[in-house]
Amino acid sequence: MSRPRRTPFTVLVRLLTVLALSLAGCSALSASDSSFSIDLSLREAIPEVGSIEPQPLRIAVAAVLSPEGTVESYAELAKYLGDRFESIGSVLVAPRLGVRQHG
Repeated sequence: MSRPRRTPFTVLVRLLTVLALSLAGCSALSASDSSFSIDLSLREAIPEVGSIEPQPLRIAVAAVLSPEGTVESYAELAKYLGDRFESIGSVLVAPRLGVRQHG
């Protein structure tokens, strides 16, 4: 398959397109034009670290060959991440959906 020829016209059109997109993306808005503002008087207190109950860490994966093999493959990762984040790591295997046997 041969590549299409680049004519001076197509090169010019591509260059102008890149230039127009660059200028449109680089246009800066002044602070007075912005309708977004942050009100720091509406802050909420963050709970203490000790008062948060640890949640289990769930890793969801799809079984490629077999659910048992997938659990074996990801169990060590789940344990490592659970230990790292001081949580209980578990692997959830998604059921195989839409798999049909031909024949």
